[in-house]
Amino acid sequence: MHAAAERAVKGTTADQAAFVKSGYADAQRRDRTARDADERHAREVTAASRDFVRKIAEHAPGEQVRVAAQWALRPGAVDADVDEFFDYGWASGAALDLEAYRLRVADAEVERHQVLMRLIAAAAEAEEALKDSADVAKARAVAERAWQDVARHADAASKAWTAEQDLAEGQAGNWREIARLSAEGSEQLWKRISGAAGSSRDAWTAEQAEAARTVESWKKLLEQAKANSARLHT
Repeated sequence: MHAAAERAVKGTTADQAAFVKSGYADAQRRDRTARDADERHAREVTAASRDFVRKIAEHAPGEQVRVAAQWALRPGAVDADVDEFFDYGWASGAALDLEAYRLRVADAEVERHQVLMRLIAAAAEAEEALKDSADVAKARAVAERAWQDVARHADAASKAWTAEQDLAEGQAGNWREIARLSAEGSEQLWKRISGAAGSSRDAWTAEQAEAARTVESWKKLLEQAKANSARLHT
């Protein structure tokens, strides 16, 4: 293009006129081609983003994230709704899912410990009654069953926390993948979720670790209860 321009400058008026005419036409074609490519890219980004939001609406592990995605794709929704999902809805849904999980497991654990305290108290009382019982065999059997009740409760709690550990692991893995996509993606939409994705990944990883520790704690209680029951077995 530069060489052609030099020839036109050094050439005749007719050469210059021809260059201006053809050069302008070429510039128009290039501009139109670039503009069409940008519009196609914009449509592709919108379609790809909508497809991904649709997958989230159907398969995301968090209920509130699914609800936010479904709202972005509701009948009558426009591109701005998808943008808002990436800007705000996704992160808000993620925060609500995390908070709901924390409240649920905390409430359930309070109830488990209340039951545990009652069962341990009953087992200790049964063992104390054994000392003065006229029917030692019967009293021993009662105490043994009381510790078996503690063991069953601890076993159920351990299994419940194993399920919570799996849930947290699934959430952590999901957000780990979202964080990767947001870091590697070139689309501006994905950049908007980057911070929330990293925070959610870290938060769920911490919840997974806490669930694993709680599983081990209940397993220790289970073994202690089994040992107490075995000690009383005749």
